[in-house]
Amino acid sequence: MRRTIFLLLFFLIATQFTFATVTLVSPPNNFRCQDVSVEFVWDPYPGGARSYALRVSTYPDLSNPILDTSMLTTTSVTVNLPGANVQYYWRVLAVVNPNPLELDSSDIWTFTTMPFPPSTIEPSSNSSCNPLNVHFRWSPVNNAQSYRVQISTNEFFLTLVKDTVVSSTQANIKVPNWDTKYFWRVSATTNYGCTTYYSIVDSFKTNRTPPTLLQPSDSLTSVWGNIAFAWNVPVNANSYNLQITTDPTFNLIVYDEIVSNKNLTKTITDYNTRYFWRVKAVYPDCETEFSPVRTFLTAYSKPENLYPPLDTFCVSNNVTLKWDAVYGATTYRLQVAESDSFDLRKLVIDTLINARQFTYYFEKSLQYYSWRVRAEDNQNTGLWSEVMRFQTTYAPPKHISPANGEETSITVKFVWKRDIDFSTFELQVSDTNNFNLLLHRVYDLKGLTTDTLTLKLPRFRTKYWWRLRASDAYCISDWSQPQYFVTRLQKPNLVFPANNATKMPLKITFEWDKPEGWQKFEIHISKDARFNSIYKGRVGLNTNGVIIEDFEPNTTYYWRVRAINSEDTSNWSNVFQFTTGPNPLEIPTLIYPENNTDNQPTTLTFVWSAVPRAKFYQLQLASDLQFSQIIYDFLNISDTVYQVQDLKPMSEYFWRVLAYNDSTTSNWSPIWRFRTQPPVPQGPVYLSIPPNESNGVGVALSLIWNPVQYAEFYHLQVATDENFLQSSLVVDDSTLLLPNKYLTGLEYETKYFWHVRAHNPAGSTPWSETWWFRTMVSKVEDASSKFFVLYNMQDKLFVISSPNQELTGSLVQMFDLFGRKVFSEFVKGEKNISIPCADLSSGIYFLQINVQSKVYVIKVLI
Repeated sequence: MRRTIFLLLFFLIATQFTFATVTLVSPPNNFRCQDVSVEFVWDPYPGGARSYALRVSTYPDLSNPILDTSMLTTTSVTVNLPGANVQYYWRVLAVVNPNPLELDSSDIWTFTTMPFPPSTIEPSSNSSCNPLNVHFRWSPVNNAQSYRVQISTNEFFLTLVKDTVVSSTQANIKVPNWDTKYFWRVSATTNYGCTTYYSIVDSFKTNRTPPTLLQPSDSLTSVWGNIAFAWNVPVNANSYNLQITTDPTFNLIVYDEIVSNKNLTKTITDYNTRYFWRVKAVYPDCETEFSPVRTFLTAYSKPENLYPPLDTFCVSNNVTLKWDAVYGATTYRLQVAESDSFDLRKLVIDTLINARQFTYYFEKSLQYYSWRVRAEDNQNTGLWSEVMRFQTTYAPPKHISPANGEETSITVKFVWKRDIDFSTFELQVSDTNNFNLLLHRVYDLKGLTTDTLTLKLPRFRTKYWWRLRASDAYCISDWSQPQYFVTRLQKPNLVFPANNATKMPLKITFEWDKPEGWQKFEIHISKDARFNSIYKGRVGLNTNGVIIEDFEPNTTYYWRVRAINSEDTSNWSNVFQFTTGPNPLEIPTLIYPENNTDNQPTTLTFVWSAVPRAKFYQLQLASDLQFSQIIYDFLNISDTVYQVQDLKPMSEYFWRVLAYNDSTTSNWSPIWRFRTQPPVPQGPVYLSIPPNESNGVGVALSLIWNPVQYAEFYHLQVATDENFLQSSLVVDDSTLLLPNKYLTGLEYETKYFWHVRAHNPAGSTPWSETWWFRTMVSKVEDASSKFFVLYNMQDKLFVISSPNQELTGSLVQMFDLFGRKVFSEFVKGEKNISIPCADLSSGIYFLQINVQSKVYVIKVLI
């Protein structure tokens, strides 16, 4: 009791002090973030104190203290204060001497305890099925300026998932993982810089993992028809909700399906439409969020109205493929192949184009091509069209001669390549490349059976174009690409004197050949190879030779010739040179055989003129104009006549003569040419097609026989009488160049006899054996309603069927284009019959079905 009174008296007395000598240390004066566990610290009293007293109050005058201690012998004490966010005041008294009582006091300091931490509100404690984007909420703290939220998968927060500072009492924070338990806490920081302790740790669990979409893949295009949707989840759910829409906001759902499996097939037949889809899983405890949205684009519709249509035959090789537009598409992919498989390694065409047609030149003749097209651009891909198939016609004939741009004479030999046996040709020649201008066509020839033709054009110095096409009874090829040539008066070829001739006489007979269309010649002779000055010359010559004399001995001259007519002047000939000698002998003049004669015998007498002062003559025969291949060389001939034996038949020879004596010689005579006659053709002639005693052949067909050596022409006779009486002859043609003849216009149901022989100027073979054939009957019934013919491509056979048993008791035969029988069978009681075709070549055939007195003919194509 006395101690209490004493202390009270002590403090009452101390309050009267106006100065302080005890120095406070901690907590600092006006500190506003003090923990409720406070360590009060002051400096020791200078000179020492017997004890200390500590008073703490919530009032500035330290009335009603919540702590009043004395007899403290240390300069610090730790106290747990009762309130948070409370302002406290405190002071320390030092007892310097108790008797007499001597006291000293500190100043009064103040501090405020930190606020209580926030309380977690949302998400609710230990809640589950939370989304990844979590809404956090907590209680406010007075004077709070910011809040710090920490999230971890560990309740001790050893690692942090999120560490976020916000200014309000709530925040939306996205956590990374589904189906995961998270721990969270929050602290506050006041506007005066005090940060509270963290709140009590709370926890929540995120929702189960939404489904992972598998197919169709995202942004897939060209989807159409039965579309398989599939997804996956880590743990199987009770059910799944599939939503499909054309609205990216999913406000309007097209399909809203609840299924128990992780897949579903939906039939979607809209074209070029973008769809969006998503899936969520439903569990007993949770319903997942929808998966991320995927999208797909349905295919463009397939093109329609394709041209050429299915199974079109004899289509131009220069084909324009066409189709209708597909709505929304900007480009199209076109594929062409030689089969329906469309193997990418064997495609003839695989191209992307921005038009609805495509023109292409197919080189192969009679080739089947399959083709298809689809819309395809950088936005989408469409469905393939139906597969179309067509067969090209024959490829146009290929030009051989004249070459494109060639200069020729006006007599032109046209040569082209024959690709189709037994075809005929059409040749057009025009003086313009527009063959539609009829008045400019020079020739329009049809029905040509050979691959060469010589024509004479009307004008020199003119550009002409020519083109061809081939045809048979079933197809016509395209026109070939026109080529042009220019008709020019050709330059002469110099004949005599030969180039580099020496010891020429001083009087020379110059000779050259005569190009077609010449009217006049001009000759230049010069001592200068460049003809800068003309030594001698002639103009207006109306023959291909001229005698010029008074040349200087032992001198080299150069000469050239050109031809002239009213339309053109040729180029100068090649330049020849010669050198005169010291008065040589005259040159012999050749007499027999005449120049450029044919069909000479193989034992031949040569004749030439006598030369004054000549003692002997030399006769040479060669196989070439340059005499590089000399066959005979006869010397010391004392006469102007000489016989040569054992010349080769059908051979071309060149011959010349010179005169000489003991002291000098003449130059060679001009060179003359002749050709020996061929031997008699080596028969016999063997007939080939149609086979002997053929029945039912067409009224238009080709007769073919074997070629015969040395034959220049063939003589064909076709008659209705086996003795070939003149009155029965249908064909009597002895000018055939090839071993075949295409006949048309024969009578139906007629028996024809035919034989052939070969001939040339030396003679002919005997007639071949006589063969006969009989043409088909004239009345052919319509087979379309009686029989069905199907070609089985896999087994390579034709199947003929009759629904009304019309085949019973019939004779079924098949013939090729040449009338050759390739199949024959008598049908007893079957409703159908199969004709194997594996060994037959591609082409057109005729099925002939004889039923009682009726005949049915069906054209088929392999």
